[in-house]
Amino acid sequence: MAILITEFRVLAGLLPTDASKDTEINEAIGIGISIMETYCNRGLAYVAEQVDKFVHFSGNVVPLYRYPVDELLEFKGVAPSAQDHVDNGAGLIFSDVNNSDYSFTVKYSGGYTYALFPAALTLVLKSIFRGIYDSVEGTVVPEKQVITSVKLGDMSVQYDTVANTATYSDGAFGPFNATQVFILNRFMRLRA
Repeated sequence: MAILITEFRVLAGLLPTDASKDTEINEAIGIGISIMETYCNRGLAYVAEQVDKFVHFSGNVVPLYRYPVDELLEFKGVAPSAQDHVDNGAGLIFSDVNNSDYSFTVKYSGGYTYALFPAALTLVLKSIFRGIYDSVEGTVVPEKQVITSVKLGDMSVQYDTVANTATYSDGAFGPFNATQVFILNRFMRLRA
């Protein structure tokens, strides 16, 4: 599933071909992704140049902030050895040696492009989009959509329209209900 501007136009109450609010829609998408990145403690959206600095006292696994990793561009400090392995999908650098007392920076490109954004993350983004978009627009929402169920096999989602005073079940966190938290937990970064 990809992030398609036409789908978000419809969520904003516009026709799929109406580009009149694309600036606001893109801003709301960016804010939504930033909120999800904060929760997941990792970068999700693609950037051509990410720099991570590590003061690594012990261990042989280094978790990068943004993944999947597209390309390692530069190491400063201790360079990886021939035994080191980078798991691009998980954003991890594995070393056969247990390193200690060194610091280094890694410059790389990584994250998900809008065309390859995971379906589960797109569903969460769509479910929080309307509240963010209305905030960007400065409008008041009389109703709030809450995800009541997600079927991950065929990636379907079911909404329940409730009043603004919606209460979330145990497991809710900040702007996310329990179902969204369940999905986002699958994308959380290993703590450095």
